[in-house]
Parts: sequence; structure tokens; C-alpha cells
Amino acid sequence: MKLKHLTIAAAAMLTASGAAFAQQAGDTMVSAGWFHLSPQVSSDPLHVTGSNVPGLATLVNSRLGNTGANVDDADTLGLTLTHFFTDNIAVEGVFGVPPKFRLYGTGSLALPGGGSLASAKQWSPAILLKYYFGKANDTWRPFVGIGASYFWYSNIELTPGFQSLASNALTGGPGGNTTASLTNSWAPVFNAGLNWNVDKHWTLAFSVSYIPVSTTAKLTTTRGPITTTSEAKVKLNPVVTFLSLGYRF
Repeated sequence: MKLKHLTIAAAAMLTASGAAFAQQAGDTMVSAGWFHLSPQVSSDPLHVTGSNVPGLATLVNSRLGNTGANVDDADTLGLTLTHFFTDNIAVEGVFGVPPKFRLYGTGSLALPGGGSLASAKQWSPAILLKYYFGKANDTWRPFVGIGASYFWYSNIELTPGFQSLASNALTGGPGGNTTASLTNSWAPVFNAGLNWNVDKHWTLAFSVSYIPVSTTAKLTTTRGPITTTSEAKVKLNPVVTFLSLGYRF
């Protein structure tokens, strides 16, 4: 009889222990961690779209056929807020401190010594619909997600090296000034990862996301009475990894 009672007690303890790791309907989790963004860049050649000097656009475009751009990797702090509507389905909001990216030229846009052309901060909050495999009380839970992100840019700064290069290339002489803008856009997000539920509150997670997104860089260059406008489409397509620690309540 005592053995039976011990068996029942042990089973109850195991059940309680398993439930302690649950990610179940109604749970909300806040996570913070490290985002690493690795753009997979390709770009169209810079193209002059307008000039107030007859024939200048045609002349400049004939020299810009081998231009291109590249963007370096960036790291930043990431934050997520996840709510489980069922044991397997959750919605997650993704936020973060905007990372600063540096733009480098290739071909005719390459600066001597490999210096950067410009820098900008990227804002890209996202919302994901996620599916968690397994049961609510599993310690390890793989997941997949799909969603959307909105990209916009701030603090766009052109380096002195690019200012000089743009003036000579786009207006035919030194001393000009160039301003730049980047277009905003929506993009899909494809996500997969794995949660390790350490205890009833804490979760370690790792995920990888792919975001096919592009922007168009628009330049306006002036030198005295000469004004030219130009643009280039840049495909960023970043692969984003996220290592995080979450608290569930």
C-alpha cells in the first residue's frame, strides 16, 4: 500500500515538474537579446534620372555602368513580446535599437582605401505569427514563424569622400554638395528557431530570420547652377540571428 502511494506521489511530482516548463495558452513572454544582421546585398548601377544641363545625364550614365554598393554587418539589442493564444500558436512583436549600417561603393563608386560612402540607422519593427511544435510542457520547443516588417531609415550621413566623388562624377567638377534619402518599404519575414525552457519562468531561445527587402537610394547633387538627381536600387535581404533570454508570466 505504501509503495502504491509513493508511486502516485512520484507521478504527481513528475507531472508538476513537466507543467512548470509550460508555454501554454494565455502565457506572455518578454525577451531581450542580441541581434546580428548580415545583409546579402546586390545593387543596380547608379543612374542619373535628371539634370538641368543638356546632355549631362547621358554623359554621366555612360560612365556609371560598373557602379555598385555593399553594406557591412551590424549588431544591436533586440526586444520581443510574445503572447500564446493556444499551446502552439503565438503572436510576437519584434523591436530593437536601430542598428547603424555603413554603405561601401564598388566599381566607379569605390573610394581609395576602401572607405565608406555613407551611414544610416535602420528601423524595422516586425510582427510574427509563430507555430511551436510539441506540447506545452516540453523543455525543447522548435518553432517556425512568418510575418511582416516595416523598414525606414534615419540619420543618413554622407562621408566627405563620397561628397567629393559625387560632385566630380555627377556634376563634372569639385565643390558640389550631395543629399540622400532612402525609400521606406514593407517586407515579409521568414523565421525559425528553438526554445529551451529552463524553468517555469525563464527561456533561452535562438532564431534565424530571412527578410527579402530593398530600398532605393536617391541622390541630389548640386554645384553652382548645375543640379543632377540620381538613384540606385539596393537589395538588402538580411539574414538576422537572435539569441535571447525570455521571462514568461
